[in-house]
Amino acid sequence: MHLLGTKTMMFLDKYYQIVQQFPDHIAVQENNLHHISHQELWSDAQCIALHFKQQGISFGDIVGLYIAKSADLIATILALWMLEASFVPLDPQLPIQRLLFYANNADVSWIVFRNAPFPHFSKQFQLQRLPLTPVSLA
Repeated sequence: MHLLGTKTMMFLDKYYQIVQQFPDHIAVQENNLHHISHQELWSDAQCIALHFKQQGISFGDIVGLYIAKSADLIATILALWMLEASFVPLDPQLPIQRLLFYANNADVSWIVFRNAPFPHFSKQFQLQRLPLTPVSLA
């Protein structure tokens, strides 16, 4: 059985029920200024998942997330779960050597980023810029 398995799919099913029941309720709030609804978060996750699928990210892939804590990060996690891929958080605040250790140790094959990645990543991993979605444009 895949690492994500049934429990993750059950989570996505349950969350989708919340999206249907409370589409306009706040799902994520950033800095008390910007917030997005459950429907916006779900829609963005679906767009990101489609983009990733078109780029070749799929079932069983392990993806490094070089994205700061944000609504984009949450939408990206949901998108990867929709594709039944796994993720490893790579906090941009950490030193590059530690990030490379984490990515190599976890057998990461893709690194997703919002802004320009460290040049070190491009030597070892397939890179994928996070597509612009309504969340990232706000």
